[in-house]
Amino acid sequence: MAAFIRSNLTKSQRHVAVTLATWDAVWEEYLHPKWAEQKMRLHGAQEKVLERYFKKLEEEAATVSQQRWGTRKQLVVFFGNAGIGTRGGWGAKAVLQAFLKVVERPNNGRPTDRLPGKVVTVDEVHTSRVSSAMNSPQPCEEVLDRSKPTRLAGWRPPAGQAQRRLMGSAWSRRFEVSVPGLMWCPWLDQTTPGDIGKWVDRDCDAALNLQRAGESKWRPLELCRWQNRGAAPA
Repeated sequence: MAAFIRSNLTKSQRHVAVTLATWDAVWEEYLHPKWAEQKMRLHGAQEKVLERYFKKLEEEAATVSQQRWGTRKQLVVFFGNAGIGTRGGWGAKAVLQAFLKVVERPNNGRPTDRLPGKVVTVDEVHTSRVSSAMNSPQPCEEVLDRSKPTRLAGWRPPAGQAQRRLMGSAWSRRFEVSVPGLMWCPWLDQTTPGDIGKWVDRDCDAALNLQRAGESKWRPLELCRWQNRGAAPA
């Protein structure tokens, strides 16, 4: 045990010595203007890639709109406003700016040109854990007047009467680990005979919930946050 401790101590001392010896040189190189210029060029390239992707997405949406309704309807994008940990990749702010630049750009004045689109930011809370298929109004909301533009100020669902409508993570019995991106969706109150649930894609379900929340006059209760609600169970 003593030999193990002496070995680790020696390695730590060598690491500290090398760090102190190279500290000034490392930071001098790190702060060199050429790296800042490279970051700026990389940011510009990323923005162009995002713009091309969103323009392609807009063209595909316009084609579907033309086929279904005979006209190019306005494109509305629902964007989750939570921060994204990209580990050095594209941040949520950069993606949002690219969306705004492409989707909300003005048309060129010709009658056949596209309508300027719209980007709606939506709170992402609970969207990946809650089932998008179970989307009927909560029973505890029956006492509220749904003709109003918003719920009553300060209204909170009675304790235990708001259904969470949560999905469960998929679990591999063979490898004893969770399966990334796959969720089990129970049907709960919307059960039909012989239909007990289904597997769903986590990101697809979250996207449907973003759309549902963005289009709703009242944000769905299971997607709301309020004080003392508590975290969703694992």
